[in-house]
Formats: sequence, C-alpha cells, structure tokens
Amino acid sequence: MRLIRVFLVLLGFFLCSIPADLPARPRDPQPEALERAVYKAINAYRIRNRLDELRWDDRIAAQARGHSLAMARGERGFGHSGFSQRIKATRVEYTAAAENVGENQGFDDPADQAVEGWLHSQGHRANIEGRYNLTGVGVARRRDGTYFFTQIFMLAEREK
Repeated sequence: MRLIRVFLVLLGFFLCSIPADLPARPRDPQPEALERAVYKAINAYRIRNRLDELRWDDRIAAQARGHSLAMARGERGFGHSGFSQRIKATRVEYTAAAENVGENQGFDDPADQAVEGWLHSQGHRANIEGRYNLTGVGVARRRDGTYFFTQIFMLAEREK
C-alpha cells in the first residue's frame, strides 16, 4: 500500500512539473475534414467570381474518395485513369463532367495547398469555373504523409 502511495506522489510531482506552455503536437488533418475544406474553398472562389455554388453529392464524393484511395495505395497511378468509369459509377444523369486531382506533402494546410495549386493551373481553374452544379471531393493520405485529392465536377441534367 505504501509503495502505491509513493508511486502516486511521484507521478503527481512529475505531472505538475511539465510546463503548461509546451506546444501542442500537430495532428494530421483527417481526410473528411480536408474534403469539406476543399469543397468550401472552391465554393468561396466561385462566389467571389460570381459563379453558382456547387452542391455536394455523396455519390460523386464516394467515387472521388475511391480514386484518391487507389492512388494513395499505389493501386492506380497519379492522374485521371479510370475517369469515365468513375463518372458512370455515380449513376448521376449528366451532360458534362470534369475532374481535378492533386498530390502534396509537408504543408500545414494540405487542402489549401491543393486548391491554390489548382487555381494556378489554367486547366484545373477552368474546371473550377466551369458550368457545373454538383461536386464531390475525396482525400486519402499515404503512410508517408502524402495527400491525394480528387474533385469531380458534374452538370446534372435535371438541375440545369
């Protein structure tokens, strides 16, 4: 019993001696939070440029997420391979579709970095500014900390 008390006293002393101002250990952002951050940033950009907001579609997001996961796992190379199959798999009746993919590592805000990279690329920015009404974003993180981003844009037939 006495040994337990000594241990608890020592433990209490140790815990009280840790400075309160130690910086918090940074945590890797969760893919779901990054997906929503990209979605919000793209819509904010569209609003600033007097374009209609894109509506989130879970079917599209599932396909985007699957593509990002496949790239992160090395099952598919970085790029747009399989785009037609992803679009068909959404089962959305559409008249136009496009896709942006991105990859980055080591940034405090990977979502912001992906969006900024897209906005500085003519082709990616054209997709962001395109005549679409639905979108979905998928993010996956590889073990080495590399993030993969996929955003799919679609113009649904019934929502022109």
